Amino acid sequence: DARGYVSTGFFCYSSLAALAFCATLGVSIWPGLPAFIGAPSGMAHEAQKLFFVCGALWAASFSIYAIGPLCLAFQEGYLSNYSQVAAGLMTLCTLAFLAFHGASIIGFALAMGIPPLLANVALAAYFLLMRHRRVRPSFSYWKASRLGTLMGIGGPMLLVQIADVWIVYSVNIMIAHRLGAAQVPLYAVPATAFI
Repeated sequence: DARGYVSTGFFCYSSLAALAFCATLGVSIWPGLPAFIGAPSGMAHEAQKLFFVCGALWAASFSIYAIGPLCLAFQEGYLSNYSQVAAGLMTLCTLAFLAFHGASIIGFALAMGIPPLLANVALAAYFLLMRHRRVRPSFSYWKASRLGTLMGIGGPMLLVQIADVWIVYSVNIMIAHRLGAAQVPLYAVPATAFI
């Protein structure tokens, strides 16, 4: 029965990932995006590409988001910590490489987003394909009734988490919109410290 709930949860997160990707694609091609985030007119195309890259990485992370809580449920949260440490080391190495060879803002976004994503994919593969095969997600175990049970427990918590993510990640966009993109570094650090 646990496999059914795990399968339902993973496929719901994958559906959220698909929706987030479509929303990111739609917003990234919106002509008003550069003006909305305060990007200078000469950087409009790069701002749209950057928004798409960051949004695509964010959307991709939804599909494997549940692996950390699943590790905790099995009393193996240390695996998630190992994954985070590995992601941090990969990010550090990637940033060091970029510091010596140069990169664009999109390269920086990829350097910050891909290592954590890869670490979670590796953790999911290890945890679900090798360590606990009995709970490996399968589409044949997905049922709508299980979704109702999961949302009855986790639905309110999901809404709180979405609101929290919105608050934390919208600060830079609001600063750029109100004061211009050049002012984001000046205000983003103190704003992040107090949120």
